[in-house]
Amino acid sequence: MKKNWLIALLIIPLLALIYRAQIKEVNSGDTQFLVVGKTANYRQDQNSSFREMLNYHFFAEIFVKAGGKITNGTLSNTSIDIMNFEDHPSTLETHGGRYNKEENLNASYPNGEYLFRYIEKGDQVFHIPVTLTNKDDGQTRIPRPPTIILKQDGNLVSPVAINPDKDLNISWIPFSEGGVDKNGLLDDLIFAVVGNCLGEKIFHSGVPFSGLKYLTYNDNDVIINKDIMDPGGFYQVSVEHAVMDTNYVGNVPTIATYAATSFLDFNTSGEKTGRLNCKNTPLQMDKGQTDRNKASSNK
Repeated sequence: MKKNWLIALLIIPLLALIYRAQIKEVNSGDTQFLVVGKTANYRQDQNSSFREMLNYHFFAEIFVKAGGKITNGTLSNTSIDIMNFEDHPSTLETHGGRYNKEENLNASYPNGEYLFRYIEKGDQVFHIPVTLTNKDDGQTRIPRPPTIILKQDGNLVSPVAINPDKDLNISWIPFSEGGVDKNGLLDDLIFAVVGNCLGEKIFHSGVPFSGLKYLTYNDNDVIINKDIMDPGGFYQVSVEHAVMDTNYVGNVPTIATYAATSFLDFNTSGEKTGRLNCKNTPLQMDKGQTDRNKASSNK
């Protein structure tokens, strides 16, 4: 028995060294970046800044480089059943449960190391860990929900009376929890998305590691071109504030995120053009919108 214990004491550190060495040697050709996170989703009232809690949620995503291919993705942790990613040409996703309280979310998806496994072109298999952690004081890292503000010509406008002949300025309260990345890789992010009444995304502020523009914590607003809005239309906007823990595993960027998203409907004035056959309430454009009917395809 003592001999077995001695062998185990020698082998376990050796396996750990081999595992870490393999991680450092990761050389991906198809992975843009990996994300695992916890988020809180809110519905903002059209007539006030009140934001109603919808759910707390756990998720993970694999972003694919242009021209790349990733399949057979899974996510594992010692405390959960293996989660499968749905194959997709640009973004593979997997979603956990939705909860009314953050403590219930944390009980089902505890902080710790989550292991991504997936296959790239050429049948190359990758195993990449990403770690979720609390603040040093153990308090939540999910930020306050954004308050969405709409303006046209520099003036506040009601979400129920947007002029479709003018550009729309979408802004938000300052992302006070956001800041510079201590690792110097990626500052905390903001995402702004606009969808139509069918749940189709018609504007996105951008994602990192794509070579294109995206928003960080110190950005204040985005401008929505009037050309994407029709008279008498029903639209929706989401704004997400996302705190980040960043790392590189080999050449793959990894993100552990803690985010809050607010959703707001807005309507354009004028006579409906009939280009889209929609009801007054837009369909779901994001799976966080558990108060909405599902569209045929959404995030």
